Amino acid sequence: MSQEASIVDNSGLMLMRLLVSLGVKNVKLAGMDGYQADAGNYYNNQLEYNFSSKLAERNISIEQELKKISKNLKISFITPTVYKI
Repeated sequence: MSQEASIVDNSGLMLMRLLVSLGVKNVKLAGMDGYQADAGNYYNNQLEYNFSSKLAERNISIEQELKKISKNLKISFITPTVYKI
């Protein structure tokens, strides 16, 4: 589990941790492209929790978590992503 509060509920990261615990060795990801200011991100400015001003920080936290997970799970992206692991 991530210690970073802003990504503790990230479903993609949670799934990958589950896969590691189940003994999966390889995963191919599609659609985990990262948050971008000029793209249609999956959030709404009207929501109670609006993280649109913290996109870069979220991307950094997710990338760091992906690097940790990748020590036990080979991660391949099949669609473009901002994450470098």
